[in-house]
Amino acid sequence: MAKFRHEFKYFSPEMVLSAIEQRMSAILRLDKNVGEGGHYAIRSIYFDDIYNTCFLENENGTDPREKFRIRIYNCSKERISLELKQKVNGMCLKTSCPVPLDMLEQIMAGQIPDFTAETPYLLKKLIAQMQFRGLKPVVIVAYERVPFVYEDGNVRVTFDRNLRSSSIIEDF
Repeated sequence: MAKFRHEFKYFSPEMVLSAIEQRMSAILRLDKNVGEGGHYAIRSIYFDDIYNTCFLENENGTDPREKFRIRIYNCSKERISLELKQKVNGMCLKTSCPVPLDMLEQIMAGQIPDFTAETPYLLKKLIAQMQFRGLKPVVIVAYERVPFVYEDGNVRVTFDRNLRSSSIIEDF
C-alpha cells in the first residue's frame, strides 16, 4: 500500500550534489533498480488541460492537487506506468498501474482509449479526466536519477541530473 511522504526539491550545483551523494552512500543504500552506472533514466509524459491547470496548481502550491503522468525507465517499453501524484496537506502520495503499449500509442496519437471492466481504476480515472476535463499529454520531462533508500523510515533521497523537456509528444 502506498504511503504519504514528504517531498522537497532543491536545485544544486553539480559539485555540491556529488559531495552530498558521497555522504549519503555511507548511510543509505542505492535503490535496487539502478543499473551498472549507479543510476537510471526516467522519461515522463505529463498531462494537463487547455488552461494548464495542473501546471499552475503546482507553481502556485495549491493544496490539495493531483497530476497524471506516464513514465518509462531507461527508454524501455517493458515497464510503462501511469502514475497519479497527489499533494494533500503538504504530503505526497503516488499511486501507479501498468499501461499497455497499444493504449499509450492511442493516447500519444491524441485519442481517448476505451476501457473494460478489467482496466485498472487509475487508468479509468485518467480516461475519464481526458473525456471530461480535456486532459491530454502536453510535455515530456526526462532526466537521470541516482536514488538512495532507507527502508526503516520510508526515506528516499534522489539526485536528478540532466533535466530536459520537450512538447514534442511523439518523441516519447
